[in-house]
Amino acid sequence: MPASMAGSFTRSCAARDLQILMMIEEHKNANTSTQRMQEIINTLMDARIVCDAGHVMDGLALYDGIAQNVLNDRVARSPGLDRVGRSPASIAGSFTRGCAARDLQILTMIEASENSGAISTQRVKEIVKTVMHARIVCHEGLVIDALALYEGIAQVTNTSNSM
Repeated sequence: MPASMAGSFTRSCAARDLQILMMIEEHKNANTSTQRMQEIINTLMDARIVCDAGHVMDGLALYDGIAQNVLNDRVARSPGLDRVGRSPASIAGSFTRGCAARDLQILTMIEASENSGAISTQRVKEIVKTVMHARIVCHEGLVIDALALYEGIAQVTNTSNSM
C-alpha cells in the first residue's frame, strides 16, 4: 500500500477512535462496572495497535465490535430500546454522528479508489447505492446494521485497491 494511501487509512482509524471514545465516555457515565470498562478499554487499545500495524480493516472491525458491545449494554439497561437497537431520537442522534463520520470515511476511500483507477465508474455507482442504503438504515436507528453495510463497502473498496 502506498504511503499516501496508508496515511489516509490511518486517519480513518483515528476518526473511528474518536467516535468510540465519545461512546465510551457516554457509556462510562451510565454506571458501567469497572471491569466492563476495562474490557472495553483493552479492546480499544488492541484496535489502536492493529491500525498502527497497518491492518486498518481489522482495526475498524475491532472498533465496530466495541460500538456493538456498548450498544448492547445500552439496550440491556434501557427499556425504551428494542433488541435490534432501535432507539428514541435522543439516543439515536448520538449514534447517528458515528454513521455520518463513517460515511465520510467511506466516501474518501471511494474517491481515492476512483482517482487511482482501481475501481470502475460502474462499480462506484453500485457502491454509492449501498452508501445511500446505509444512510437510510442508520436514519431508521439501526446503527449497527448501517455500520455493517459501511464495513462491507470498505472491504470491497480495500480489495479493489489491492488489485
